[in-house]
Amino acid sequence: MDLPSLREECFNQSEPSRSKIGFKPETNEITTCGQDFFATTTSVVTKCISATKCCNLTVDKNSGNSLQYNCSQMFSGQLNTIPRNGIDRMVGWNTSFYHVDEGTPRAISVASRLNPFTYNVTGLINSLDMTSLKDSPSDPQGTGGSLMEAGNDHIGFALSCISTVYNIEYSMVGGNISYFSATLASGIEAAVIKAPLQVGLGTYTLYLQAALGVLLTGITVPDAMGLAFSQVGLAYASGAYKAVPAGWMRYRVEIELTMIPKASYLFLIALCFLKAAWEGGSDSGSTCER
Repeated sequence: MDLPSLREECFNQSEPSRSKIGFKPETNEITTCGQDFFATTTSVVTKCISATKCCNLTVDKNSGNSLQYNCSQMFSGQLNTIPRNGIDRMVGWNTSFYHVDEGTPRAISVASRLNPFTYNVTGLINSLDMTSLKDSPSDPQGTGGSLMEAGNDHIGFALSCISTVYNIEYSMVGGNISYFSATLASGIEAAVIKAPLQVGLGTYTLYLQAALGVLLTGITVPDAMGLAFSQVGLAYASGAYKAVPAGWMRYRVEIELTMIPKASYLFLIALCFLKAAWEGGSDSGSTCER
């Protein structure tokens, strides 16, 4: 069978990358098909830690449901006002991107080319009251100081995050990763991912993820937001990347046949010859007598 017909037989066009195992009863063949390839992609790894205590979050009793925060000289304010940073600005959410220069955090421009890049986040969400959190022994956020009660079922928090952009090379052989390499991306590549986050794109998605992170889901707000920042950054940056074809790709077809031991096979053939010779001799003798 030629390769095109094997490929057509083995692969479902709607799922070209899935391995498939088939069995043909009439031929006792078991055919395993797969698609091996080498490809490149981009990955973002974000690590967030709680900064609620470091940012000195305090309840502002004169401003309703609000928190004052003072993370640094360049990042302080009140969470019941619209932040000045970014395009997509909303009450109860603020971020600040910075670079530590000789121990001092300094604000960076949207066009800055840093990898990794760091930022602070403050949030005030209406998700779950602190009493419910403190009554749940499986969630340490209620007693660990990473979340703060702001009144009227509002929860406040502050995070310090660092995102690193990697260029990934990997190969898949037989459905398994046989090669994997991660190298630090350039500052230009990292800026494509940082810029949308820094100007505030995706704020509502991030705000919603923070609200879900407070719930009793077994994942903390820092962990949930680390994943969310990576996902949102890649989602917005995907429009700036063009599709890159696989470095190489091959179709793999393995056919297993039912095998008979050679000695038994030859013995069977010999018995067939002997039987044929015996029956032939008996027929000729009876013919002469008649």
